[in-house]
Amino acid sequence: MKRNWLWVILGIIGAVVVAGHLAALAFVGMALSSWVSGTIIGLALVLIAGAHFVLPLHSGGPSSTPPGQVAFWGLGLGVGIVEGYVAGSFLTGLGLWLLVPWALTALGLGMIAGTQKSKAVRLVLFGFASVMLFASTSLIAGTVTDIAMDIGLALVGALGALLIGVAAHLTRTALHPPQKA
Repeated sequence: MKRNWLWVILGIIGAVVVAGHLAALAFVGMALSSWVSGTIIGLALVLIAGAHFVLPLHSGGPSSTPPGQVAFWGLGLGVGIVEGYVAGSFLTGLGLWLLVPWALTALGLGMIAGTQKSKAVRLVLFGFASVMLFASTSLIAGTVTDIAMDIGLALVGALGALLIGVAAHLTRTALHPPQKA
């Protein structure tokens, strides 16, 4: 844990990037596509830096997260970005049917091996990124209130993906209880 200062700096840089893009959107009239990409990058830095403190990555103890799990966090974020962009740009006519592939993707990401905390981080990253990109590309965002609504929807998406993972875990545990030795 000697390099905690590095994660703190990355978290601060991410927060500054997010704040700068929000300010540019509100006061300078930045193009929406530039706002989305910069905000997602800043939020990814903040979330990954924060996850480092929640889940120790290299302590070697029983609660440490293997480095491969960090790659799965990136997978969750990347899949969320692609799915949110594709759904928001090309598939808006499907309406609520878009929730079916979204839920199946969340379920699939939750089934990848890892600790419960690591899976939770992966699902939150996926849910937030996918709904944020979907909302910002498919809905009209002209005011700061619209942007706040997009962020609120993204937080609901993060919670929804997490709840899908919890429901799948509880269902699997009920159907296949752990064997006592």
